[in-house]
Amino acid sequence: MDSLPLEILTKILLNLPPNPSDRLVCHAFRDILTPGCFRRIRTGQFTKDAFDRLVNLSQSGVSRYVEDYEYLVHPLVYRPSIHAVDNLIYLEKTYPTRDLTLDAMAESLVQRHEEYLHQEDILGTFYDVLSLSKALPLFRNLRSVTISRFDSADDAPRAYEEITERDWWAVMKALNKCDYPVERLHTDAVYDGMLHGVSMSKMAQVYEVLGELKQLSVPAISLGSEAFHHPGQAALKALLRSGRNLEVVRLGNSNRLRMDLVNEDLGFLWPSLRVLDLAANTDVEAGGFVAFLELHSSTLRGLTLRSFGLVGREESGTQWAWGRIFERLHQSLTLKKLTLSHLQAPSGSPAVTIADMR
Repeated sequence: MDSLPLEILTKILLNLPPNPSDRLVCHAFRDILTPGCFRRIRTGQFTKDAFDRLVNLSQSGVSRYVEDYEYLVHPLVYRPSIHAVDNLIYLEKTYPTRDLTLDAMAESLVQRHEEYLHQEDILGTFYDVLSLSKALPLFRNLRSVTISRFDSADDAPRAYEEITERDWWAVMKALNKCDYPVERLHTDAVYDGMLHGVSMSKMAQVYEVLGELKQLSVPAISLGSEAFHHPGQAALKALLRSGRNLEVVRLGNSNRLRMDLVNEDLGFLWPSLRVLDLAANTDVEAGGFVAFLELHSSTLRGLTLRSFGLVGREESGTQWAWGRIFERLHQSLTLKKLTLSHLQAPSGSPAVTIADMR
């Protein structure tokens, strides 16, 4: 039943038959299925109809069952170029095209332009932003929000940057209007435009939301070119510092540029951290990370490290950097789950082996 389309469920639940005995059956059907079917909802299309359904659902009796909301991000549709029109003007009916006939090409061109106009109507009137601000505050039991791409990839393609940034701010504005705290937030990617060069008034909205979170997941952080990397990293750390109640954190770096996501300073601001999942994809300063682990030696229950390359000089009387990491992990009395993959030793140090982890 969880896979039933929302439209079918709505017709079943809202259009009761006139026969009293049939009504009893429908009421029982509603009471049994409604909590499970509406626990998680999704806006899967960037259309006015989709946003209208979301608002209508928030104003209905089933809104109290909604706990998880997912906002599916689609890439922007761009106006067809003049080159596409040239193909239709100069090609003859019998011209062999690669995949489509000329009639099909013309139909596709019209359809794409209609999608573009509909999209521009939503963007220009801020229909998406207003709809989210109306709907989300009415889901009183909402605890989890997800901003995801329809292709569900882990990287941060630039084709999604503009629309992801818009959807991010739309969700933040809506959550700031909620009287209840959202505990879990996941976004497939964070781009530099969502962090760097943003006014303090807008960032204050984000800090307010993150200050209430218990779980934060960002599998792909993209800070753009090297010119924007350092100010973007400073803005990222300010963002992470606002999550003072975080218990579960999952972060991934989609750049190859150096990015120390966690260090000793951040450790003091996450006193309740239980689970940490990091995918660095680059070098990480060993000293700050070891200090971070020491601060959480009595709270951390799960640790996942992927694609780490530690840098930093060896201190006298200690082993190389990864040895210090494993030493801290062995001393932990609370750690229950440890996952390590694609680890790299500092330059000039021996490769990481199973023996090093024992």
